[in-house]
Amino acid sequence: MNNEPTESQQPAPWRGSLSAAGLVACVWIGCGLAGFALRSLGNAYGCHLDSGVAHPCLILGLDLGAGIYSLAVGLLLIAGFGTPLFLLAILSFLGFALFKFALHIDERNRSVPPAD
Repeated sequence: MNNEPTESQQPAPWRGSLSAAGLVACVWIGCGLAGFALRSLGNAYGCHLDSGVAHPCLILGLDLGAGIYSLAVGLLLIAGFGTPLFLLAILSFLGFALFKFALHIDERNRSVPPAD
């Protein structure tokens, strides 16, 4: 009995590259959304958040100003200034996936015998 997978059962060779591009995009978008969510949380409780200095921010009796400030500013900086690096990584993974897809199609076309 032949236990080798058929061509339709084999995983796509470019799937890993597309998954990596999706993961990088999710991390990038997640950093921006988390930063904006923290900023919105601070604004909802009347806290002043800016990129200059951490201000006191009382939420449920605890001063969370320094924590919210460092997280929000850090995440927004990663999302903002890291944009070229994130885009480069995403485009590199997509380019590699396209290259692997083209090789896969070329191999498939070579393995099909010409019609008589």
